[in-house]
Amino acid sequence: MSNITIPNLQVNSTSDSGQKTKLSTKKPKQTAASDFFPRLACQINLYNNQLILSQYGQEFAFPINQPSGKGLYKLFLLMDGTRSLHELQQLCSPEEPTAITKLLCSLDDQGLVDNAAAVTIHSGQETLLELEALSQKLLNQKLFGHSVKDIALWQLLQLANPEISDNVISGFVLEHYHLFSHISSFQSPTLGFQGSTKVRYLLNEFYAQTYGYEQIMVKALHNIDITPEELASTLPLPETMSMYNGLTFWANFEPLFFFSILGLLLDSILNCFKCYLTTISRDELGSCFIEAIGELVSTQQQHKQINLGRSIFQEIPHIDPETVQRFKGQIHLFVEMYSNFYRAIGHYYLETPNLLRRLLIN
Repeated sequence: MSNITIPNLQVNSTSDSGQKTKLSTKKPKQTAASDFFPRLACQINLYNNQLILSQYGQEFAFPINQPSGKGLYKLFLLMDGTRSLHELQQLCSPEEPTAITKLLCSLDDQGLVDNAAAVTIHSGQETLLELEALSQKLLNQKLFGHSVKDIALWQLLQLANPEISDNVISGFVLEHYHLFSHISSFQSPTLGFQGSTKVRYLLNEFYAQTYGYEQIMVKALHNIDITPEELASTLPLPETMSMYNGLTFWANFEPLFFFSILGLLLDSILNCFKCYLTTISRDELGSCFIEAIGELVSTQQQHKQINLGRSIFQEIPHIDPETVQRFKGQIHLFVEMYSNFYRAIGHYYLETPNLLRRLLIN
């Protein structure tokens, strides 16, 4: 590439507020040219004799003349983290290498460029801990941050409320049955996970365990006169189907995120069933029903030591920042669906006289 002309670095930056600032023209930073691998942290476009750099709602405009514009544009395109500063100097401005250095300093001052060689390693285990902490924080806000009128079922269970109706208790098990009866749909896509042999073994074991949970819930419901045939002709609540659809989507298209929420989901369900067992320790629902739920809690407690998500994330040496941010955004959606799932159980089964939502067949 021929030697290019770097435009005047007194470049205006216009934010959404309309305020304008100028990029500084500090001396080049004391970083060896061979150790600095520039990578643009913004979008770039050519418009009306200006080179526009866009980032987080701000636009930085480089006024350029026609001859130098294309050369500068190519320079920015070459800043993809694969070439050192020294290589860029030799490619784009061998006669005046300091011009590119000054340009990069100005970009760096505004956070528009970073050093690909200095990327921090973000392990899978660190990522999972961050996601779990965010999930717990959001769940506490969603499930415990509402008014008494919009109280969640989880709150009722945590309080072991003796006034909670039998209908709500039965509906709690019924909706979890519906969720677990569909679990193969969002587990099957992950069974061929290529991470490691150990992970594939745990996936198969986990699949067998959750099938056992479903069968225990069928037995519990049968003890309150809901037969397997009746279960097959009933519909889950829309919020239960929303949970199922979300988990199925993530299992198919974001399996790593699916694994990140799996442990949290099962631990939360276990805690709810523990509270639930305390709440239903009474005679109205029958000892066989209570014994079946006790068996479910005991089985889940035995399996709790196998944390599938952590086993998988321990196998991942690094997760890039973009993926971490995407996962954090999806955590918000997961928590929203999960909290709606619990609130819907409490609201629907408290108000309806009919426990089963029948599937109408013409």
